[in-house]
Amino acid sequence: MTDRDDMAALDKLLENAARTRDVPPALARRVLEDAAALQPRRRRSSIFARGRSILASLGGWPAVGGLVAATCAGFWIGISPPVFLPDAGALVLGASEDVSYEVVAGDAGFGWVLEEG
Repeated sequence: MTDRDDMAALDKLLENAARTRDVPPALARRVLEDAAALQPRRRRSSIFARGRSILASLGGWPAVGGLVAATCAGFWIGISPPVFLPDAGALVLGASEDVSYEVVAGDAGFGWVLEEG
């Protein structure tokens, strides 16, 4: 016999074995219960676990503190730019370059009034 004949005989044997199901139901149930017991359990993913993983990926609390400080500084510089920086808000709104700011209590959101002219 050649290898091809052996393979054909093995294929035929396995095909016939797959068609017949002579497994007792009790044995099949026990095998499936054992297989289910060996499967890894799924952990519940909580919002706290996701938050901890995001915090760890950022570098922990010291890094988050630095991010918060940089965000606050960027917001502050954006709202009240230094004299040597152009005012991005005025440029977006199309104001001319001769814009003056006056601090007036109670006017506008930050107490500033934008006057052109």
